[in-house]
Amino acid sequence: MIDFSIIIPNYNGQKFLKKCFDSLKKQTFKNFEIILVDNNSSDDSINFCEKNYPEVKLIKMKSNGGFASAVNAGYNQSSGNLIALLNNDTEVDKDWLKEVKQAAESQPVAGFFASKMLDFEDRTIIDSCGDGLHWGGRSYNIGQLEKDNGNFDKDELVFGACAGAAIYRKEVFDKIGLLDDDFFMYLEDVDFDFRAQMAGFKCLFVSKAKVYHIGSATSGKRSAFIFKYSTKNRLHLIYKNYPTSKLFTKLPNIIFSECRFFAASIKHAYTKEYFQGIFMAFKEHQKMIPKRNKIQTSKAIKIKYLDEIIE
Repeated sequence: MIDFSIIIPNYNGQKFLKKCFDSLKKQTFKNFEIILVDNNSSDDSINFCEKNYPEVKLIKMKSNGGFASAVNAGYNQSSGNLIALLNNDTEVDKDWLKEVKQAAESQPVAGFFASKMLDFEDRTIIDSCGDGLHWGGRSYNIGQLEKDNGNFDKDELVFGACAGAAIYRKEVFDKIGLLDDDFFMYLEDVDFDFRAQMAGFKCLFVSKAKVYHIGSATSGKRSAFIFKYSTKNRLHLIYKNYPTSKLFTKLPNIIFSECRFFAASIKHAYTKEYFQGIFMAFKEHQKMIPKRNKIQTSKAIKIKYLDEIIE
């Protein structure tokens, strides 16, 4: 039985694959498989993988369906008890899987795990120590841009795991289903983490499970594309996952946060993309209704628990 299935979505990321694959080959924990899901790349990713890494299971998508769709395709062909999602623009520490495996065995309360992600170039700078969420709907990377000076050397429960290096027990997928491919890209991991929390799964940040991340390698660090899809998916995230009582009591937070996003769209000249995102969210709203109903009717937590994990 395979312990880990490592799913790596890829779109025109051939230049990153050697570093990523080679670091996985150096893992001290050896019982894993690698699944590369290629989103119809136009570069040499497929040939490069087939020629140099024949041990990698390669899934060739006919079109670019986005991050969530690629993860789902990889999951459907996975064999591991632990499902690891990994960005192609990463290099993993040699003990990454060993540390996660130990945490999974010693912390049965946790259903999924967040890695300590560090900046690829300056490895003293934190990229993410898990995902956090504000009631206004804004998600963020815990510890981002802070110095890795010991403040994040303790394993602790957090809201969620950044999908750039997240690990889930297979039963999480079995219970809540796949990533929402209507999100296409951005916040699909936060949505999945919220659904997992609602189903009763907790997330553990594993401080010794280190991954070095370039970041935004596919779409850039700030772009119209990111702004549009983040706006759309933020509205979906709130509607699907917030219990009805929280939709009402946290409405001032949501409105205030949305005003800040609109101000940011003006500042960065993405006002058109902001309204495009809102229009797309309304257009897809009918798809979200049954998803919301399923999440809310099957929740396995008390609503007040959400105040412990959401700011």
